[in-house]
Amino acid sequence: MEAKIISGKPEFATFKDLVEEYLKLNQRLFFIQVGAFDAQGDPILYYMEKYNINGIMIEPNPTPFKRLQHNQVLREITLLNIAISPEEGIRNLYFVPENKADSYGKRYWAKYCSTLVPDRGRIMEFSEDVENIKVECCTLQRVINDHDVKNVDLLLIDTEGHDYEVIKSLDFGKIKPKIIHYEERHIPKDENIECHHFLKEQGYVIFEEPHPNDTTAYLADLFVR
Repeated sequence: MEAKIISGKPEFATFKDLVEEYLKLNQRLFFIQVGAFDAQGDPILYYMEKYNINGIMIEPNPTPFKRLQHNQVLREITLLNIAISPEEGIRNLYFVPENKADSYGKRYWAKYCSTLVPDRGRIMEFSEDVENIKVECCTLQRVINDHDVKNVDLLLIDTEGHDYEVIKSLDFGKIKPKIIHYEERHIPKDENIECHHFLKEQGYVIFEEPHPNDTTAYLADLFVR
């Protein structure tokens, strides 16, 4: 299936094509990833081998976060064990412990479903094993301010239905990521439409990829020379 155009006239069929063209032209990239898990198999690792890439990886679940810390490929990357939310403070993070998830066979992916919003996504399919811990939350803008970030080439979000809330925690009047890529499958339809409208108003071209139900937005003048 082809990508579904939401706004503008996308020049690319896939997120991968877009990022690779951007890297060919710029040879460097600064990214922020919200919901990094342990980065195993993450495409961003592939790009690190070929290009000058730096950034911030954010993962609130302490178990996969420890593996991020021990990944030597990420030694130059800033790693943050927090959650991103429009309101700062302490919230519950819901998750399936990895030892339980690994016993599910083909449904081992349950361990990837950590979320601040358990009524979304698929985590409650495993309600008998779901646990929660208290995690520190702050806005994405706070992260950017605290780390003196002046430019974001790529913002990656995978938070099991909390993605639009992450986007709204950024002050677009101060900084606009050139490319935003988020998982839309667990966002309610009306909220997803609202997110599309918001990004369109900010000057983004938007398209959806049916597999794996992700949305990509990039600034309309990104490739204007």
